[in-house]
Amino acid sequence: MWFHRDITGIEAENILQDRGTHGSFLARPSKKNVGDFSLSVRVGEMVTHIRIQNTGDFYDLYGGEKFATLSELVEYYTAENGILQDKDGTVIELKYPVNCSDPTTERWFHGHLSGTNAEKMLGTRDEPGTFLVRESLSEPGDFVLSALTDGISKSGGRRVSHIKIKCQNGRYTVGGSEMFDTLTDLVEFYKRKGIEEVSGTWVHLKQVLMTSEEPGGVEPGGVEPGGVEPGGVEPGGVEPGGVEPGGAEPGGVEPAGVDPGGVEPGGVEPGGVEPGGVEPGGVGRTSLGSMFHVGLSVEQTDCGFQLWLSTVFDLLFH
Repeated sequence: MWFHRDITGIEAENILQDRGTHGSFLARPSKKNVGDFSLSVRVGEMVTHIRIQNTGDFYDLYGGEKFATLSELVEYYTAENGILQDKDGTVIELKYPVNCSDPTTERWFHGHLSGTNAEKMLGTRDEPGTFLVRESLSEPGDFVLSALTDGISKSGGRRVSHIKIKCQNGRYTVGGSEMFDTLTDLVEFYKRKGIEEVSGTWVHLKQVLMTSEEPGGVEPGGVEPGGVEPGGVEPGGVEPGGVEPGGAEPGGVEPAGVDPGGVEPGGVEPGGVEPGGVEPGGVGRTSLGSMFHVGLSVEQTDCGFQLWLSTVFDLLFH
């Protein structure tokens, strides 16, 4: 994520000079005005800092568009909906976010995801204990653990609990005395213990809603566990027990193990047809009363290769 929790303006400049290019940017807490933020942007070889006001109700650039979250403000200006200008009139472009170190590579981490979308995704599952972790959009730098509970919501579906994970001095906590060095440590601890809400209800973490199930990747419910799409068709278009595209039985011929022309190394095609016999799809079987056999054989001699063609016509009467 482009939000860097504990860096100064000088450190932001060093990061953008070392890792960025023209249009690279990051956001950070303002050291001069507690509660506000700064947008640090590289413009050519220089770095400029833009103050973001946080009124408690909205975020803005002092007189510009107002936004409910810091993320919405950044997304607005990166989409070129608004024009940022320096004091001297220089246009400032937000093109390339410079991310801080990823908090985790775990499959349960969904990054930039709203609470509403988290509820929609979890709502596609009916398994209490299904959970994910996402970035907090209202408190940049913090996280939220969203989990499906045993309770029933007003809409009639499973209730989703959103538990704030605070990042304090580089460590993580959901409140109380327990502190963890990483998000992974926190999640693993509460998978074993469970989390007690303020209401006294216990939230248990049992199964992960993985990032591959996000909209835009694989639609929730689109691929069932085990990798088989609804309707019994495996990814790649192969029906279980059916025939792979190209006519080869699943497991019969390895894609890399077939010579051009359909002959496996070793000279025998699936089904016991010798090389030079009938290629797959060349001559099909027939139930007619006559059959035409063509046999080819090749023999190497001192003078090269000689080819014999023998034709046998058998007429069968039924």
